[in-house]
Amino acid sequence: MIKRAQMPAVKEPVSLMRNDIKRPDGTTLLPWARGKPMAWDVTVPDTYAESHISSTATKPGAAALKTAQNEIDKYAKLASTHIFYPFAVETAGTWHDMAIELTQEIEKRITTITEDTRETKLLFQRLSIALQRGKAVSFYHYGHRVKATLQPFFICLASIFTPAALCWWAKNNNNNNNNNNTNNQQVSTVADERATLCVTAEML
Repeated sequence: MIKRAQMPAVKEPVSLMRNDIKRPDGTTLLPWARGKPMAWDVTVPDTYAESHISSTATKPGAAALKTAQNEIDKYAKLASTHIFYPFAVETAGTWHDMAIELTQEIEKRITTITEDTRETKLLFQRLSIALQRGKAVSFYHYGHRVKATLQPFFICLASIFTPAALCWWAKNNNNNNNNNNTNNQQVSTVADERATLCVTAEML
């Protein structure tokens, strides 16, 4: 996305902050706005994780809001040299305001180059598909861990149902109640990591 706007960028840059080894997912090499380059970090919190469900059940986007604020605090030192965007999108599909703002800004820059007014819709579609792809891979591997013969069934589920339906199914079809919380946490963690990687790949 960033490079389509003819803005050179690098993935996981090093030495952006003195005496700090933290690395955002990417940064532009040229000024983005106000004479500063732009840095971003993608995070995909699981809407249905045990740590989020109490807040997401009552407030849509609560997990994305919490995660975005954590990212802002984490990269607070970048504020003096970069414009930082936390790119938080929940597994259920809710976008944080700053993720929407950044996508729209990228769209404007691409539209200026391509003169294609459909860029906004196309960008959101690409990122949404990347999120779904990450969830599908997660449930495929979860099915592999449960039982190899269930792989085709999990692939079918991943291709038909939404992440919300898949999470509900995974949490309500575990016969071993003693291991239920452990298995749910494993699913949530893997889904976060794989979905984040898929969305991050689309950013550049």
